[in-house]
Amino acid sequence: MLDAIAAGLDERNPGIATMIRSSHTRATPVPVEALGPWQVVDVTHDGTAHPLRWFLGHEPTTGETCVLSGHQEHWAQVIEGAQVRDAAQAAELAGVHSDATRDMGLGYTRLGSVDDIRWLPHPTDTQRERIADLTRDLARVITAPTATGGGPWEVTLWTVTDGDLLRHDVVVRTDGSVTDRLVVVEANLPVPQAR
Repeated sequence: MLDAIAAGLDERNPGIATMIRSSHTRATPVPVEALGPWQVVDVTHDGTAHPLRWFLGHEPTTGETCVLSGHQEHWAQVIEGAQVRDAAQAAELAGVHSDATRDMGLGYTRLGSVDDIRWLPHPTDTQRERIADLTRDLARVITAPTATGGGPWEVTLWTVTDGDLLRHDVVVRTDGSVTDRLVVVEANLPVPQAR
């Protein structure tokens, strides 16, 4: 799989293609039920001081490959032939879209509950008090993504992105296209920073 993915990137992203061919690279297909012939692939390269990670779109039959990480515009290519049939597929697709198209240079955690937030390991007294308040206030608010509607579907999902708590108000259409409106619910959380 890695050779085919690298070949698809040789012209447009030769640097990534070279790293993908390295023995320090592994690829994991991300299961997405609604997609057609395309696959989303989570690729990690551990051959440098700081591990590198990308989400790629790959079409095994044609060998076409595109970089999704940081490139929401490439989502349109990956959903060729997609068909979202129900709310469960819509929720899954919203989550994969958020994970795969995000800026990999920013800290990011997708949340299923407030317990998924990784707080500072050694907070000050003021930070400890804020963590307790936020944990209490957000416990009923933050939930795993669920979809409502009948196509298009509306999905609410939550992330901590670059230290901010974001609510993603997502619309998923039957063809797999996604609109993701971000709302900052709480800025500057007491969490470790990615940089």
